[in-house]
Amino acid sequence: MPKSVLTEYRLELSSFLGLLFGVLSVIGIIGVYVNAGHDLPQSISVLNDLVAPFGSWVTWLFVAGPIGLVICIWWFYDYVKKT
Repeated sequence: MPKSVLTEYRLELSSFLGLLFGVLSVIGIIGVYVNAGHDLPQSISVLNDLVAPFGSWVTWLFVAGPIGLVICIWWFYDYVKKT
């Protein structure tokens, strides 16, 4: 019987999704900070352009991003531990 796609490509999926959720976590954190009325320092003010397309969804990214990141890190660690 062939293996599941989630089993076969576990390393690739966990690293890709971990990177994706890491970026979404950063966007969510910056978006909540900006929406709270604070200004970003001049050196990282370019990140405002990343937050703008998400609009009010940055609150959901602030919540879901770290949860997905923790799950993907655990999935990656579990794979490495088993190999």
